[in-house]
Amino acid sequence: VRSGLRRVRRSPVLATAAILSIAIGVGANVAVFGLINAVLLRLAPVRDPASLVTLARSNDASGLGSSFSFPFFAEVRDSPPAGITGILARATVGANLIIAGGEPERVTVELVSGSFFDVLGVSPATGRGFIAADDIPGAEPVAVLSDGYWRRRLGGDSQIVGRSVALNGVGFRVIGVAPRTFDGVDLATHPDVRVPLVHHAAVAGMASRLDNRGEYWLQIEGRLAPGAAPAAVAAALTSRFRTLATAPVPATDAQDIQIQLLDGSRGRPSIQRRLAQPLLVLWSLGAVALLLVCLNVANLLVGRTVSRQQELAMRAALGAGPARLAAQLFVESGVIVLAGSGAGLWLARWGANALAAMAAPVTGGVMLLVPFDGR
Repeated sequence: VRSGLRRVRRSPVLATAAILSIAIGVGANVAVFGLINAVLLRLAPVRDPASLVTLARSNDASGLGSSFSFPFFAEVRDSPPAGITGILARATVGANLIIAGGEPERVTVELVSGSFFDVLGVSPATGRGFIAADDIPGAEPVAVLSDGYWRRRLGGDSQIVGRSVALNGVGFRVIGVAPRTFDGVDLATHPDVRVPLVHHAAVAGMASRLDNRGEYWLQIEGRLAPGAAPAAVAAALTSRFRTLATAPVPATDAQDIQIQLLDGSRGRPSIQRRLAQPLLVLWSLGAVALLLVCLNVANLLVGRTVSRQQELAMRAALGAGPARLAAQLFVESGVIVLAGSGAGLWLARWGANALAAMAAPVTGGVMLLVPFDGR
């Protein structure tokens, strides 16, 4: 290995060209695959993600929409149709958070229904999650922190449960910390704090939306029972939606609305539909580019080996066998490949964030989060 490193140092121009070529090829492909993994492959970190569905509404005039009113959610929550074993609602807002008289900090708050943790099958690592009693008018304001925020901002304080935090001037008692493996069901949002939906007006600084049938602001997910027919469940939900939307005053387009059940196992289905084809095309182009990089590096290494025929012949004359000479060449090439791959992985993180930023116009301004895992 030391001999291989010395040999690489003796050819800095060739080594640099090869390492940069590999770094660019590997980095581009890993970055694209990281985005593919986040959008198309990575399952939500919840119990049985395959049974999770996202509700959407559609008609011929406005296309597909993914938000609903609170009265519709309450109707389905209180009297779920056959085939639905649980349902939750959520919305995301920004708020200023203050801990123990400190400086205000801007955080992402996810407003969730009391059924949120139960439906997802997620148990907090510390304390407890929300229950139905936390999400009714007059309930004590309580909050669950994300693991990332708890560690980053509070240093993993084991005594955090029971302490108070202020969100936009409203005090909330911390009742739990989400597990480290749970970063939410939305690939585009990793909240810092979660609070019950009933407190949305205080946290968001707006009038209550709980009684407004015409204001669509909630994302709704549910769980299908084993063997349930999605078409039948969607038809039942469509009937509920139309009835609620038209009473007591008819809505002109309510009878055109169809409720659809989309795959909710990987986050926002609408983003997946928009990005699936462009990402696969981009990955194919990246694979072709990586193949060209490999051919280029191979030509450089073969050319270097040919130029060293006299040196290799002298080593053979001094007793080095074919296996030893091959091993030496392999080590020298391996040093270059490892250096280029390592640099490529470093570039991939930057490249993935750059690709996510470029995809923002396609995703409606949503900045995708691209975690790297074992894939």
